[in-house]
Amino acid sequence: MRRPVWLLAWVAILAACSGDSVVGGIDSGGDASLDVATDTGSFDAGASDVVDAGASDVVDAGPPRCLSNDDCRGNELGLTVCDVPSGRCVACSPSADTCPAGQFCDGATFRCAPGCRNDDGCAPGVVDGGVVSDGGVSATRCDVATRRCVACVTDSHCPAGLVCAGNQCVAGCNPTQPCPSGRTCCDGACIDPQDNTAHCGGCGMMCAAPNGAPACVAGACAVGSCVGSFGDCDGTASNGCETDTSTSVAHCGGCGMACAARANATASCAAGSCAYTCEMGFADCDGDPSNGCEVDTRTTVTACGMCGNVCPATNGAPSCVAGVCALTCNMGFADCDGTPSNGCEVDTNTALTHCGACNNACPARANATSTCAMGACGFT
Repeated sequence: MRRPVWLLAWVAILAACSGDSVVGGIDSGGDASLDVATDTGSFDAGASDVVDAGASDVVDAGPPRCLSNDDCRGNELGLTVCDVPSGRCVACSPSADTCPAGQFCDGATFRCAPGCRNDDGCAPGVVDGGVVSDGGVSATRCDVATRRCVACVTDSHCPAGLVCAGNQCVAGCNPTQPCPSGRTCCDGACIDPQDNTAHCGGCGMMCAAPNGAPACVAGACAVGSCVGSFGDCDGTASNGCETDTSTSVAHCGGCGMACAARANATASCAAGSCAYTCEMGFADCDGDPSNGCEVDTRTTVTACGMCGNVCPATNGAPSCVAGVCALTCNMGFADCDGTPSNGCEVDTNTALTHCGACNNACPARANATSTCAMGACGFT
């Protein structure tokens, strides 16, 4: 078995101290064979292994000391890497990790263990000892804290418009992780300010539409839709759907559908339909809404006070005053019973009880017959 240089040197020193010769090989005297127990465990920084060297005991101080990897070549323990901070030969060193792809140097054991040490260990086709987080499809980044291959570790590992959360790229943005072209970062989300009602034209510029739903069109607030009978009749987005078309005379049943003006009438809108109320002293007697309230019931003898109320014209000239029928009797006639409907019912030229005037009765004469002629009483 080939013995390491450091062991031969150590034996030579001991031999010199004991007076034994080491010229031409290792102690060719009584202890021709030197049995060395190999230490393959962790570092024995304080303990030592006793080696049977015949009359002398050789102390092994653990893994060989080193200053570079060259000092570790060819040792029996297979420790080929120099861990410069500790100055010992080890299987691998975290400070200069030479483990194969898909493995990393464990700083506790100084041995290669399954897991990634950098992004190279997460390249497609590399299996990290069962620690690939999502099948390796997008797990191309090494999370050195967990030694797992993940989609991302920092925001910079994600495309524009995505941030790293839980080692996955999710929708989001921040001052250092911008949005794609044409989008703006508002409240941690990438939005299009041309059509976003919460950020219309810029961050925080929220659209509102009373009695309706807002919209954002080309970066400007607009009314998207109105509820119920409301309408955006003035075209102003700031006041939303300002008009109730079920009651508005100017927009009855829909924007721009104004109730037409009617003569002597006041228009109103109910349930989206126009209606009219005649002014005091007027009436719609012909039933035609287009000409409004065409009759003045204060003065019209054929509709005095109301439609259809005709003032009588018997033996006189009818009139309508303040909605009440009046009658001017013809000469020689009078309305003695005070009933307008029968007109001037008394001929005062001949009526004995109303001779010449109402209630002017001709007196009776003994052995005579009373008469009324030309409005004057007489007898025969």
